[in-house]
Amino acid sequence: QTTVRRSPVDADGGGGGGGANDADADVAALLRHAEHGAALRRAVVDDFADIAREARLNSFEFVRRVHLDHVEWSVDNDLLTPSFKLKRTELRTHYADELAALFDDE
Repeated sequence: QTTVRRSPVDADGGGGGGGANDADADVAALLRHAEHGAALRRAVVDDFADIAREARLNSFEFVRRVHLDHVEWSVDNDLLTPSFKLKRTELRTHYADELAALFDDE
């Protein structure tokens, strides 16, 4: 089983393991590695399936595929509004290739 944790960051940007940028780099490397990335995605989908079964959802309501990304959504990268709402158009544009790949087999 693979566990990914972000290291805590002090207000000055220091902290455990060199800061959030090191944690982002670790997650990015993990997701790029085909075997680990596939295992991590499978684990997330399996967890969602367990939750769906517990909630007695219909099979068509189950999550079948996920895209995991190391990029945090923020106001700075224009994926959230200043009130932290999703910018859906920007997200669709940003993840267009990933969304297309998720639905390629259907």
